[in-house]
Order: sequence, then C-alpha cells, then structure tokens
Amino acid sequence: MLKNQSESEQYKMLFALIEVLTPEPTHFSFRKECEGVRDFWNAVIAQGEDVSIEVFLTHLNVISQERWHQPFTVLSATERMKVFRALTTRQPRMSADFIRILLGWFYSRNDVLTFLGQTGNAPFPFGHAVEAGDLSLLEDVVHRGSIFRHVG
Repeated sequence: MLKNQSESEQYKMLFALIEVLTPEPTHFSFRKECEGVRDFWNAVIAQGEDVSIEVFLTHLNVISQERWHQPFTVLSATERMKVFRALTTRQPRMSADFIRILLGWFYSRNDVLTFLGQTGNAPFPFGHAVEAGDLSLLEDVVHRGSIFRHVG
C-alpha cells in the first residue's frame, strides 16, 4: 500500500477506478463494497505487481490534483475516466499493465463468470453431464491398445 495514503484511502481509490473501468451490472459483489478490492489487491500481490500499481495510483492522484485540485476518489465517473485517459497518454505501458491485471482478475471471478453464463466452479462434487452419443466411434481406439512406450 502507498506510504502517503492509508490502506482504506487506497482501497477507495482502487474501488473508484475499478467501478469506472468494469461493466455496469451492480449485482457483482465488488461493485457494492470494497471487499472485491481486497481480492484485486491480493491478485496484484500474487503477481508481484504491487509496486507498479502503487506507482500507477500515485500518477492518477497527481493528474487528478493537477486538473481538478481534488483527490481521485471524489471526482465524478466522467472526471475519473478523463484522469485515466490522461494517464494512459502519459504512461501507456503502465496503464496497459494495470488493465491486463484488472481484466485477468475481473474475468476470473465466479460472480462475473456466472453472470456471463460460464461455469466458474470445478465440476465436483456433481460432475458434468455427458451427452448420450454413438460410443462405437471409440471402438478403434479401445482395440488399438496402448500407444505409449513402457519405461522401466
């Protein structure tokens, strides 16, 4: 977390940014509270990107102060997007890295995958239904025997 900001301030800043950059549905749990931001921050740390994200957030605050003389978190959604675009122009690589991490985290969340009609969970304990079909197609494979060399 940033040294010149409290942890809750940084979570609020990340939440404000995530809220602007992710799709609109409000039934995603991270859109309702900052709990999802902790998930995001844990994903950032797991990827070893925490320092680059901290620098990214510092740059967002600098641009916000330059343009509106206010912290990023109190800006409107439109103003936050303008700040993000300005940072993208100044620091394209840093912005691309942030978006890569954000989208990777976003599309791995179970609530998002469920909303998109994808299964986000492992098939256990119930498994997946296997469609009935013509199993005679597998007879050649079964009769062929092992195709691997035995070692040992």
